[in-house]
Amino acid sequence: METIKDFIIGQIANTESAQAARLAHAIKKAISEYKEAGGENGKAFSVNAQYVEGEFNAQCSFEENFEMTVLYCEDTDNDTVSSIYELQNDEELCRLAGLMLSEGWVSGYNG
Repeated sequence: METIKDFIIGQIANTESAQAARLAHAIKKAISEYKEAGGENGKAFSVNAQYVEGEFNAQCSFEENFEMTVLYCEDTDNDTVSSIYELQNDEELCRLAGLMLSEGWVSGYNG
C-alpha cells in the first residue's frame, strides 16, 4: 500500500522528470493555441493530454471542461490560473504535468 510519503516522493520525481517537462511543453503549446483561437481566461483550467508514438499532445480550456481533466476549478486560485494563462508559470505547468503522469491522466502513457 502506497503511503502519503511515497505518493509525494513520486510526485516530486515526476515533476522533475524529462517526461514531465515534455508534457509541460505540450500543455504550454496548447495554451498558446487556445489563446490564438480567441480563448479567454474563465478562471479555471482543464487539460486533455495524450501520448502517441513517443510524443505528448495536449488540448486545454480555461473553463471547467469535464471532458478533460479539470486541474483548477473556477475561482479556486485565480492568481495561479492567470499566471498559467499568461504563460508565466513554467514551474506550475511542470508540477501539473508530473501530477497528470503520476495519476495516469495522460491517455496512452504507461510510465
